[in-house]
Amino acid sequence: MSAWHVLAGPLALRAGTVDVVLAPLSHRLDDESLLDAGELRRADRLRRTADRALFVATHATRRRVLSSMLGCGPAEVVITTEPGGKPHLAEDTGVVFNDSGCADAVVVAATVAARGDVRLGADLELPDPGLDVHDLLPVVCAPAEERVLRETPASLLPERFLRLFTTKEALLKAVGVGLTIEVREVVLDVAGDLRPVALPAQLGHPHSWWIRACEPPTGHVVIVAAHGFTRAPELRCWLQPSGSPAPGS
Repeated sequence: MSAWHVLAGPLALRAGTVDVVLAPLSHRLDDESLLDAGELRRADRLRRTADRALFVATHATRRRVLSSMLGCGPAEVVITTEPGGKPHLAEDTGVVFNDSGCADAVVVAATVAARGDVRLGADLELPDPGLDVHDLLPVVCAPAEERVLRETPASLLPERFLRLFTTKEALLKAVGVGLTIEVREVVLDVAGDLRPVALPAQLGHPHSWWIRACEPPTGHVVIVAAHGFTRAPELRCWLQPSGSPAPGS
């Protein structure tokens, strides 16, 4: 299990290390002021009030976490997005990041890239013990994965399925391919440690990926996937306390 530490102040990123910050989702009065024009347009396209509020809070929390890593105010964090949806910092700082959100939290994974081809993906999911995953198996799983999961005891199936799905999402988000690759094309060792067994060409060789399950004490499922490191990076996991301000916020 990964060791988690409380993030008490600014976080100094460094090359060869992947830092993962899990922050509780908090709705603040100044959330909208932190979003850029593109994010606000996307928020305004959401018809349900609850969906819009979640979008705004998620993106504002992401900026606050990034600001603690970059040593600036949240409104100073400028983010651009690739056509496939992968976010980047607009300024060439060497910092590579990826993020994910759920109903009550946001996770941000970041590193300083010593090389230009480092890719980083993170996915965060909130377990739902009541979820019936049987109908989802043929949608998410390759045939070999589905066979293993259908033989899994019912009490263990939701957790194992969610870890499989979260790992696939982290891999796809690291590359930023959007909807051009079906999740079933990413094949993992579901009977073992979820290492890639077969990947689409866009993701490269299966053995070139570094994948870690971070296992926070909050019960969330957090998976980080990285590519392009010359050796396995150090992993540092941080919990941002509820209500803690980011530098400059």
